[in-house]
Amino acid sequence: MRYLSRNQAEQWLNQHTLYGKKRKMFTNKFMKRLSKSYRLVPDKNTLFGKKYSLLELKEYAHDVNPRSFA
Repeated sequence: MRYLSRNQAEQWLNQHTLYGKKRKMFTNKFMKRLSKSYRLVPDKNTLFGKKYSLLELKEYAHDVNPRSFA
């Protein structure tokens, strides 16, 4: 299981998440809002900050941008 730091998680989401056809920019403020609403919860809190699991990020990206099934 791969864990990403807050910054890496933000970058990963920016690259992989679309709202409809529009790309959503994940900023500090937006990430805080996601945490408060429990939409995206960090997997672990380490000494160096929060860590997000890649699996959870993928699920979130899929929720906001469902893949089309052929």
